[in-house]
Amino acid sequence: NLKNLLAISCQYLVIIYQSLGDLDKALVYFNDYNRLEKELYEANPKSEKLKNGLAISYEKLGKIYQSLGDLDKALEYFNLDIELSKELYEANPKSENLKNGLAISYEKLGVIYQSLGDLGKALEYFNDYNRLKQELYEANPKSEKLKNGLAVSCQYLGHIYQSLGDLDKALVYFNDYNRLEKELYKANPKSEDLKNGLAISYCYLGIIYQSLGDLDKALQYFNDYNRLEKELYEANPKSENMKNGLAISYEKLGDIYQSLGDLDDALNYFNLSSQLGKELYEANPKSEELKNNLAISYCKLGGIYLIKDNESEAKQNFELYHKFVTDLVKSNPASINNQSNYAEISAISAILELQIRSDNQAALNALNDSVLSWQKLHKQTGREYYAKKIAVVEQYQKGQSNYKETVIKLSQE
Repeated sequence: NLKNLLAISCQYLVIIYQSLGDLDKALVYFNDYNRLEKELYEANPKSEKLKNGLAISYEKLGKIYQSLGDLDKALEYFNLDIELSKELYEANPKSENLKNGLAISYEKLGVIYQSLGDLGKALEYFNDYNRLKQELYEANPKSEKLKNGLAVSCQYLGHIYQSLGDLDKALVYFNDYNRLEKELYKANPKSEDLKNGLAISYCYLGIIYQSLGDLDKALQYFNDYNRLEKELYEANPKSENMKNGLAISYEKLGDIYQSLGDLDDALNYFNLSSQLGKELYEANPKSEELKNNLAISYCKLGGIYLIKDNESEAKQNFELYHKFVTDLVKSNPASINNQSNYAEISAISAILELQIRSDNQAALNALNDSVLSWQKLHKQTGREYYAKKIAVVEQYQKGQSNYKETVIKLSQE
């Protein structure tokens, strides 16, 4: 009992240090918590409760290493978690809690493999997660929590198929996700979380239809997304998440109007997005996500100003994009997103320099380095996104597109 109480006390200290943002200190107490759970289980290996407690401690260690960016260590602990979770479920297959615990273990592994760029392995685990969530929901269709879990599993599969370039399959899962989110929100319209979930499902449908070239359908879904995000933000203007969601919805509308050739509307929405992004970043300058979002908004503005032949504004915004992305790469060089954005702005800057002087060797080298970076990322992740970037630059290098077309395409992707 004393050892169990000590383990619980370590959990509480973990929560405190996590909330303070001190992940290193939280890790110390997570390790203490895991050590105590091991000792408790080894002293009584027949106890389902203690075995489950040890599994949870492995999951928590995996999550903390994931937050610290050590994905290999996170994978090690998530594998230990799933080993115990499988044993627990196989010993008691009628337990909803143990089945759900196993499902969550599959989810954690799917997310890690997705982050590591192994989309095939991620797809395998997300399929397992989806299968168990489907079974759980069918056994208890009145449970909002289980229905929401099924919706999330559809979202994961949609993203994986999207990354693999199978847009038709992605659309199937995003439609399932949207249908479930509609039902959840309709049953509980006062829930901010469910409303936000529905908004996000519209966003994903918009992105898929945009990729499929159905811009009218994409615009319809992005308008739905923007409408809900406006309502959410107006109901809770102090929420960083709601403000960020609204900023992203403006960006999506800007993208669509740019593709439709309506540059004035596109510029308006990109400016709205950038203004909110700036406010968010200034209020929380330590957030990598907010810094990245603001950087992207400058890239979008640079592209639209270039289309409108306002080269001074285009250059100013691309310079801001370069500054923010350079800072992000320095602070987190392992981030695939940061590497990709740095390759993008390096290519854009190089092409703009080559427009001034076509024999600028430094610019030519930078352009080639960007292609090499995308080739590496494409090999690592399998995402067709990087192959498209490479194709855009190669067209420019072969003289098949001019500098302006190339920069605009790079800033749009």
